[in-house]
Parts: sequence; structure tokens; C-alpha cells
Amino acid sequence: MTRYHSFPEHGIRGQRTARARLSGLDVLQEKQFDSVLDLGCAEGLITAHFARNGARVVHGFEGHQERVDFANQYHAELLNQLCDNWGFYQGDFSDLLAFYEQFQDILLPKYDVVLALGVFHKAQGEQARRIVHQLCSRCGKYLLYRGNMATDPDFLN
Repeated sequence: MTRYHSFPEHGIRGQRTARARLSGLDVLQEKQFDSVLDLGCAEGLITAHFARNGARVVHGFEGHQERVDFANQYHAELLNQLCDNWGFYQGDFSDLLAFYEQFQDILLPKYDVVLALGVFHKAQGEQARRIVHQLCSRCGKYLLYRGNMATDPDFLN
């Protein structure tokens, strides 16, 4: 399987640059977070980025087991040093309520940051609204959602 992210300074070559994927996250650079949930974490590069910046609990979920295996192996040494609780897991989060139930023994009730960067890009209208509300149920401070959002100003109401 082709790597999703490309991070040449770490010897990882993939379809998309990790730098582009981090675009827009700089607004959080000055802030301290204890916990991060990354849905669609691919190889875990963004998840590990938050750990390097102080997060003590990082959980990444990805649909492809091969990417999960890579993330767990590649980041193990770093995350063992930096985090109290971490892991990358294979999961289907197309139904978030079922996902939350399936992983209830792993997931925290709330995370400081919840990332859903492009994983729900096909969601439109009411489906997108429902997804955002369900993501907010686990979000303590910041939800970073990258997808096709409605242009309706009442989208989140």
C-alpha cells in the first residue's frame, strides 16, 4: 500500500505532503493540549506532531491496517517517551456512534483536540451536520474538521 503522507525528512514517501496536511493547524501551535483524537490518522504523522508539542494522550484511528501497523512501529519509541497513553488502531468510523461504542475501552470521554481532516469529505448537508455534532460530543476544546461543509450560515445549529 502506498503511504498517504510524504515526510522526506523522516524517510517517508507518499501521495500527499505532510506539510500540506499540517496547513491550517498552525493556529494551535501556541497552545498546550493534553489529549488528541485523530480520525483518519494515516501513518500517524500529525498525531505524533501533537505529541511532540506536549500532548500526553494521543489516539489515532485509520481504516487501513497496514498504515496502523506502520504508525505503531514507526512512532513507538518517540511516543513511549512522550506520552502516558497512546496508540494507533484500525477502525471504521463511518458510523461514529457505533465507533464510539466499539472503542469505548480505549477512547476518552473528551479530548482537547479532535481531528477529522478529510475523512468525511463525501459527507454533505444533513449527514455532514450530524457528523460534526457527533465529533463535538468527544471534543473538549477544538474540533478540526476538513471536508465539504455546507455554506449555510446555520450549518451548526
